[in-house]
Amino acid sequence: MVLERYDKETDIGEMEFRKVTFWVQVHDLPIRFRRRKIAEQLCEAIGEVNVGTDEAEIEGDNFMRVRVTIDISQPLCRGRVISLDSGKDLWVPFKYERLPSLCFWCGCLTHDDCDCDL
Repeated sequence: MVLERYDKETDIGEMEFRKVTFWVQVHDLPIRFRRRKIAEQLCEAIGEVNVGTDEAEIEGDNFMRVRVTIDISQPLCRGRVISLDSGKDLWVPFKYERLPSLCFWCGCLTHDDCDCDL
């Protein structure tokens, strides 16, 4: 279920119910890149990063956490490729916390595997 804040001036027909906020875990970052700013820059590609979270909330065991508001009508991004100084490319996977049903064929949250057109 997607909820949206109502401000009494907006027409209910104009409300889209497409944005949801998730904690996104950024995994497998090299130790020298495990900084809040780098994790937030990686997550800017998937949605609107919510800044101002407590430093203790963003560090996990071997990952960084970023709070991101995502348009769920689009497929979820599974990760990003970063280029290291050595010229090597590294895949950095994203994991979404408390994710509802997800279509593993196309990455959308709007339907399940058995209802996918792919």
